[in-house]
Amino acid sequence: MLAPKSVRVAGILGTGVQAYWQARALFSERKFERLLIWGRDREKHEFEDQFAPWLPGVKIEVIDSVKK
Repeated sequence: MLAPKSVRVAGILGTGVQAYWQARALFSERKFERLLIWGRDREKHEFEDQFAPWLPGVKIEVIDSVKK
């Protein structure tokens, strides 16, 4: 696997169905503490309820920009 053994923050670009599955797959391989989500359509950001059962203890943040 190419990912580091320890991951604290993961990021998802996009808000479609694939974003949900990517976050679950990432978490199954590397437990992370924060999930950052960015997408063009901010109204689609209703992930917290969907992710809560699959990402216990993860703080989910919707971000306005992918720039630092």
